[in-house]
Amino acid sequence: MLSFKSCALRSVLVPLPVTLQWLILTDNRLAELPQQMGELVLMRKLMLSNNRTLTRTARRMRICTACVR
Repeated sequence: MLSFKSCALRSVLVPLPVTLQWLILTDNRLAELPQQMGELVLMRKLMLSNNRTLTRTARRMRICTACVR
């Protein structure tokens, strides 16, 4: 689990571990998610609420239907 809750982040610029299963990015200022997000195939939970400027997701994430329940 990796949490950056309420850090006023505008972007995620660091490489994320490919074994990451939980990522908490709530209450930030993200405008888009990095393309690397589509490579995190073990991701089970991605929390993005209260990122009001978030308008774009990683292209590879858009086809990730196994993540949606």
